[in-house]
Amino acid sequence: MAQLTKGEIERMDKDKIRQLKKLDTNFIEKAKNHLWKSEILRRDHPANDDNDVKMVQASLNRLMKEEYVPENGIFGHFTETLVKKLQEGIGLFPDGTVNEPFWKIMKFELEKRLADGRFEDEERKKKEKEILRQKIKEQQNEEAKAALNQLESQIFMELNNPPPADNI
Repeated sequence: MAQLTKGEIERMDKDKIRQLKKLDTNFIEKAKNHLWKSEILRRDHPANDDNDVKMVQASLNRLMKEEYVPENGIFGHFTETLVKKLQEGIGLFPDGTVNEPFWKIMKFELEKRLADGRFEDEERKKKEKEILRQKIKEQQNEEAKAALNQLESQIFMELNNPPPADNI
């Protein structure tokens, strides 16, 4: 397998960032053009529009990088919790509901982050965290294997070398 040079890796990273930025730009364009159908979205409300909920969930996942909510169109506990956190973060009363004015604020926050280039930086941090998690997991696996091997060796020795019988 050929080794990549530092320049090739940096070029690949820049290409990935450009792709991610294009995805975010496309999402924001989709969010801007999304026709809001719901009067209000709230937890377990039977009149919630699934498409509105999915759009809110996708937006929350982009705005709240440390948190994640499934983009399933169900406005449940996880969605409500993230909505409240975002509302607190931007200085609104955290009631956990989403109406059209709050949706407009979310779109504005998405556009602002894209313009500031914060998505690129957040994506890089996310990638670094994932690499670190993987390294920690690999290290833990190696330590567990070593401990298991040591235990197996100890059991093998005990089974094959019984203690001497006492001569009384």
